[in-house]
Amino acid sequence: MPAASLTVVAAALIAAATRWWLARLPEPEVDVDEHKIPYAELARPVVPTLAMVVLAALLAAVAAWQLPPVVLPAWAVVAGVAPVLAYVDLRTHLLPYLIVAPTYLAVWALTLGVGIGTRDAGLALAALIGNVVVFAVFWILYVIAGRFLAGGFGYGDVRLSAVLGVLLGPLGASATFVGIYAGFVIAAIAGVIRNRGRVRGGPPVAFGPAMVVGAFVAVFV
Repeated sequence: MPAASLTVVAAALIAAATRWWLARLPEPEVDVDEHKIPYAELARPVVPTLAMVVLAALLAAVAAWQLPPVVLPAWAVVAGVAPVLAYVDLRTHLLPYLIVAPTYLAVWALTLGVGIGTRDAGLALAALIGNVVVFAVFWILYVIAGRFLAGGFGYGDVRLSAVLGVLLGPLGASATFVGIYAGFVIAAIAGVIRNRGRVRGGPPVAFGPAMVVGAFVAVFV
């Protein structure tokens, strides 16, 4: 099977598996006065599940169209997980640790495996640099936002940034910058639309979906 087709199929299967895992996640502790939709309830509807699988396949197709085969295994994982994370974040403003952490480990394992298989030490080094730099930027912003701006994004976004750093690092500094910057731009646009539209006064804009879309924008750099 060609690498592109394998990437698309893998992403779709990962999306379906992630939805299955979502239904079995333990619920986080929340404030008594805070209502949270249970993960199992989010995973139950058929239409959103099908939409996640289709979107995962589309994201994987975009990555396979633009990127070299050597980085596609890691991108297939993120393409599969991203629609589920985005959906959960939009509905709950949470990015479940038990989805983000395994994704991080899988992306690193695949990156290292491909690097060893192709004897390309530069692949792992670029991923490490991307991981450290992007995570550091988000962690600093998280601290600043929490101290001076009464929040802005949660620590789940910081964890997700590490995943995206590993993913974007091998594409180069320019693509990494574009991928992260695009996420902020998309979130800002969503915030403006929210403030000017009918949803004014509602919950803040979920940042996770913007981060994911920004990362996939970077494949065109």
